[in-house]
Amino acid sequence: MSEGDPPARRVLLAAHISTHLTELSRVADLLAANGRFEPLLWIARPFDAWEARAAAFVERGVLCIGPNGEPIAAEPERAGAADQGSTPRPAWRVVVRRILEALPARLGHALVSLMLRARTELQIPAFALELKRGLRQIGAARRLLKRYRPRLVILAEDSVEYGTAALIRAGHEAGIASLIVPFTIVTAFEPAEAYFSSRAHQLRGFWNRVLARLSPRWVFAHRGRRLLRLPAGRAVAQEILGLAPPRPWALNSGAVDAIAVESQAMYRHYLGEGLPAAVLELTGSLADDVLARRLDDREGARRRLEAELSLPAGRPLVVCALPTDQLGSRRPECDFASYPELLGFVIGVLANLGECSCVGVLHPRASLPGNLTCGAPGVPIVRHDTASLVPLCDVFVASASATIRWALACGVPALDYDVYRYRYGDYAAAGGVVTVEGREEFRAGLLRLVEDVARGARVAARAREERTAWGFLDGQSGVRVTALLERLSAEGRREPGQSGA
Repeated sequence: MSEGDPPARRVLLAAHISTHLTELSRVADLLAANGRFEPLLWIARPFDAWEARAAAFVERGVLCIGPNGEPIAAEPERAGAADQGSTPRPAWRVVVRRILEALPARLGHALVSLMLRARTELQIPAFALELKRGLRQIGAARRLLKRYRPRLVILAEDSVEYGTAALIRAGHEAGIASLIVPFTIVTAFEPAEAYFSSRAHQLRGFWNRVLARLSPRWVFAHRGRRLLRLPAGRAVAQEILGLAPPRPWALNSGAVDAIAVESQAMYRHYLGEGLPAAVLELTGSLADDVLARRLDDREGARRRLEAELSLPAGRPLVVCALPTDQLGSRRPECDFASYPELLGFVIGVLANLGECSCVGVLHPRASLPGNLTCGAPGVPIVRHDTASLVPLCDVFVASASATIRWALACGVPALDYDVYRYRYGDYAAAGGVVTVEGREEFRAGLLRLVEDVARGARVAARAREERTAWGFLDGQSGVRVTALLERLSAEGRREPGQSGA
């Protein structure tokens, strides 16, 4: 930046789980390369190996702060050291007044008084804990924004589980806009499947039934069972604090100012989930530019990959995004009793595909069991960016993964191995995706895609026909995202109904 250039606008990137870091890393690189922005990564809550993941950002020159709000590395002098001390907690009278001021009329004081009188329901401790947690999150977000003074907040998602709404609210109070740069595709079926067997999320107990009656937007019917997005105690606490989204079952349906929409297909998806069109900004994904660069250099990049992994040259290439361990989410329909058994089966099928080269890609938050550290003979396991490999392959394999969108954008036929039998249906209308569930169905489906030229050609042709709906491969997605960042950081947070310049 030259001497006459304006100072960089600081942008806060908030990661609440490890998988947020993949997309936020692309955003950080975009900001750093632009020169007019300064990325600041906040690890909003601890997760496995967060220190090591943050250290990788620090090595690239990104200022990082930990869950307590303190810099992980020395902070530059211009970072702003005002108000570094913690704000004292308000007296209980102030807390009560804030609660009453924020109490939504739709739930009514009658419900609150009923809950306060109850002595037999276990929702009261949950209500109190969620209320305390929400107040703490709002206070921490306010102090963080006051200390580091960003011009924009960027999230990978806005979910009722992670406290993201507290950061968005604190930003709005300070006139700071918030942007979601999505990293995944989620419908109401995903949390419904995750909580299907949870008694706390079912319409059991007095308070869960009261919430369902007074605020039916918290209810979702799934497989013949009515479920709550959050148990009543937690949901009411979020309502009181003003953190509850208008559509609790729709991801990213909160008070965010804009969502950088990845494709036409995802634009239709968000509208179908009930998100307002006013927040949807069709930019393309930053991963699209990775796909575009690799497609432009496909032959050369493929030769380099074959040399790097000692793969035979010229063979069809199958890339498999290995499933993560989700056996703990109570999936009795799954064919496997353990994660090593599942991975061993998938890698074994890849190893026996015949005249193909196969590569397994490990998920960023996953690790291989000891007996599979090196994969199987001829099937190297790598931690490469999946987006850098998808354009190079002839067949892509994943398990109910958002990465399948990249294959569709590249016109690469994909096999969706729904090993946990979630049956989300995200790609039901995509002709370039074949979905399978059982062991033998997976083996046979993959063989058909690879060996049956006619079948493979038909699926590939459908994938090529639909590719423009799933991505922007003009190499300009970063330009469009940057323009959105420029606008949001300059305008700040707009009031609902206020038009931009």
